[in-house]
Amino acid sequence: WHWIALGLILGGLGAFYYLSKAPKLYQATVTMLVKERTGTIMQKGMMPDEIDMRSIEAMNTVVARIMRPELMESVASRQDVRALPGLMPKKVNWWPEWTPMGRTDPAATAEAAAVPPPGMLAGAIGSWTKVSVRKNTRLLDLTVEHPVPEVAKAVADAVAREYVAELIGNRSQGQSSEVALLMQSAKEARTNLQAAQSSLAIYQRALGVQEEMETQETAAGALARRYLPKHPKMIAASGQLTALKKRFLDEFTAARNSPADKAYWESVATQLDSSTNPEEQLNVTRRLLVARATVLQSEITSQNSVFNGILTRIQEADVNQQSAEAEVDISSLARKPGLPTSPVLSRVVTAGIASGLAFGLALALLFRWVDNKFHTVAQ
Repeated sequence: WHWIALGLILGGLGAFYYLSKAPKLYQATVTMLVKERTGTIMQKGMMPDEIDMRSIEAMNTVVARIMRPELMESVASRQDVRALPGLMPKKVNWWPEWTPMGRTDPAATAEAAAVPPPGMLAGAIGSWTKVSVRKNTRLLDLTVEHPVPEVAKAVADAVAREYVAELIGNRSQGQSSEVALLMQSAKEARTNLQAAQSSLAIYQRALGVQEEMETQETAAGALARRYLPKHPKMIAASGQLTALKKRFLDEFTAARNSPADKAYWESVATQLDSSTNPEEQLNVTRRLLVARATVLQSEITSQNSVFNGILTRIQEADVNQQSAEAEVDISSLARKPGLPTSPVLSRVVTAGIASGLAFGLALALLFRWVDNKFHTVAQ
């Protein structure tokens, strides 16, 4: 029985010795809300880029993404985190203070308290952090455990904010790519619009003469119903019409040779030069010019519509980029913990006494098994 009693005493003493040496740990928890889906302000209905987070697998995926080493390294690179007093916990010396091994070296203590590079600090932050899904809810509890309560709160907030900022950055980057594509399309539409307007502009003089010719032809036709060809009015009208035709051909030749639309006229050169009759050639020229002007005007209208539509989409994309939302939002930031969560006195004492009892029983049974002496007359 005395071995059992000795085990109980040693177990209790060991428990209290552990409590005197073990650092007190504080927990700070950030609550995060996982949305079912997110979208943008300008969208209508369910868009393909919405994020459906209704399954437990998606919730666990969010947990795994928060615990990624890359995210922890981003947190470890933040200057506000690295500047926290007492960021690196002191190494526990389990030897009694009265022994040579139990004495603390100030230089070693200062070296251990120095903040390591982000890669090494990320591993430490990952070991302090735990993320759990709250049962039957869409809430995540991000808990950081640290000997310094202020550090626990600051690191928990930093991890949550860094993850939300990463999500918003990813969405903004995707929307920036969309804006870049729209800008490229707008540039192409503007180039096509300017080309069509430039091509149409070189025909304005020729088209103006064309309208004068039509007016003069109408007037000459009205005079022909009243006068003979030798009549002075008919002679004057015919002279004006001939001058307009010559002027039209001169303007058309200048427009045809302009670099702005030279490729088109080279493609229809066969139709222009196929007739030997000057009057028939003039009619073909007029018909091709009017057709080309109609096509260019239609293209200008179409490109204007396309360009305006792209500008509207760019404005919408800009609004969406500025209002980018993440599928995870911070429900409540961490509070500074007031009481330590570890070590728990009752658990440590219970574990020490149980261990001492088991050790004492084991010793008692061992000594009883190896004992070969007679202790009583009956034996």
